[in-house]
Amino acid sequence: MKKMLIALSALVLISAAASAQMNPTARGIVVQPAANNTAPTGIPGACSPCLWYSGDSDPANPFFDGLFNADALGLSIKAQTWVPFIAASDGNPLHKHVLISAVTFNELTTTPNTNPPADFAGMTYAFRTVVLSGNGGKLGKHGTCPATSVVYTGQSPSGFNEYSYTCNLALKPFKVTVGTIYWVNVTPTFSVSNYAYLSNAIDVPGLNQFGWSDDFYNSFFDSTYFGATFEPTQNVDFNGLGEFSVAIAGTYTL
Repeated sequence: MKKMLIALSALVLISAAASAQMNPTARGIVVQPAANNTAPTGIPGACSPCLWYSGDSDPANPFFDGLFNADALGLSIKAQTWVPFIAASDGNPLHKHVLISAVTFNELTTTPNTNPPADFAGMTYAFRTVVLSGNGGKLGKHGTCPATSVVYTGQSPSGFNEYSYTCNLALKPFKVTVGTIYWVNVTPTFSVSNYAYLSNAIDVPGLNQFGWSDDFYNSFFDSTYFGATFEPTQNVDFNGLGEFSVAIAGTYTL
């Protein structure tokens, strides 16, 4: 049962990891919407001013999937998916940092379509650096989200409803350094029977991708319940878990 719960799909396709390689020189740069995109309409509304959106989930893609990311208190299941990002320069040499004011995770949730899900009980957030396989690296700013929003995206694939879960940090933004890689996690909590999967952003380039470039095949899955300690997500399930649907809002600063 545990293995079935980790990802939405039980289908393992080893070729998926090999078929969507990323040019390593693309890391840490700003990208503009590609020709196959319809940006910026897919950017979550809570991402404002939006600096990065990795892209929409795409249920029409045969490799569409999601990875468990929730604290399901009623089921005693907790798992976290950690997603990397690199703040790119805005072209102003004086702007060496970014103040992150909000983080959004698009998640597929078992609840009926209600806003928010009936047993939603808040969110936690955390940032890390120097994460490696089997090693969570250094834990940075973390805690309970001071303010949250949960908005139905309108997508309901595979019997799940997708929501944009946003952790608002505007009152106490987190300062990151331009050009440095960080990992972020937002974990929604459910008090009774619901749980959620972080949607993958399977398309390359991502549908409606905006801002900083995506860092493919560098996410990690951590869960005592599933027996995983910062396991590379492509090792957990090969069904296209190279990137996830995440957005970051903020402003540049000195």
